[in-house]
Parts: sequence; C-alpha cells; structure tokens
Amino acid sequence: LGVFDVVLVCVPGPQAQQLLGPVAPLLAQHAESSAMHAVCATMLVFEALVEFPWIGGFVNDDAVLGWVGRNASKPRRGDADTWVLHGTRAWSAAHLDESSDAIGDAMTSAFERLVHPKVAPIHRVVHRWRYALPDPVTSEAAMYSGVLGLGAGGDWCAGPRIEGALLSGIALAGRVMTSAHTNATRDG
Repeated sequence: LGVFDVVLVCVPGPQAQQLLGPVAPLLAQHAESSAMHAVCATMLVFEALVEFPWIGGFVNDDAVLGWVGRNASKPRRGDADTWVLHGTRAWSAAHLDESSDAIGDAMTSAFERLVHPKVAPIHRVVHRWRYALPDPVTSEAAMYSGVLGLGAGGDWCAGPRIEGALLSGIALAGRVMTSAHTNATRDG
C-alpha cells in the first residue's frame, strides 16, 4: 500500500490481533488479551414523541435490555423520535444468531415494558454489534512501537464505550508524539 512513517490500528481487539500478528507479534499478543462481547442493538423510529421522563440510561434488572437512549435528544438528529436499545451481554450472546425480526420483536417488547404504553415504531433497524463490549481491557491504554512505527488502540484498551476509545486515542497520540520527539532529539 505504500511506505509510511507510522501506522495506527484502531479496530476491535480480535481484528487488530489478526492484522498485527504477522508483523508485530508482541502488539498482537496484547490485542489478543482483550475480550470483546457482542451486543444486539435496535433503533426504533416513532412518528410521535414517546412520553418518558428521561432520555437514556442503563437498565437494571431486565433480562433483555441493558441500555436505552433517546437518539433524537442529540443535536441534528431530525424531527422523528428515535430510540436506540442495547441488549444485555447475556441476552445478546444467547440471541445473536436469531433473525433480525426475532431480535427486534424481543427488544421492542422489552422497551414497551419499560415505558409502559404500547409503542408503534414506524421503522426499526436491528444491528448485531459483534465487537461491542471489551471485558477485560488490556493492561495499557494504547500500544506503540517506535521501532516499528506501529501502534494499536481502541475501547478494548482503555475501557468500553466512546470514552474508552477517546482515552485510548489520546494515549496512542501521546506515545507517537513522544517517540517522534525522542527520535528527533536523538537524530540531532
């Protein structure tokens, strides 16, 4: 593909392990130490506002839903009321290979139990998020070899969700910059 000073691999741990294995076995070993768990996700689109006192959060003590959020509460998400539902880790693992309709029906029913009224989405999208939840994460927030000019990071390093991915990205950038500064100082 070309010659590059630095290559950063920021994909889920299992995919990073496959990419890094042939060229950086130690980095690949770190990536392999992370475990990624699947989550079934469903987005529901409603014509009218779903009356509910909050816009999102973790759902405790539900066999199906682990998290729900009103996606429409985010800026520039349109006029329709949209909700994103994430299944629990256990439920998702048990139902990952079911049809999209079966997953969507179960998650929609669980959402109805949560918000109480019968909901009638005008559109529904189901997604099998195979690399959703890292647990455990690696021992370092990011990995980088200045000798190889090769690094890796992601939520599988620094913790789940966007916050973990961001922290890993910041750590990875710091390692690249430190290595570049060290090499520039050494080279004169």
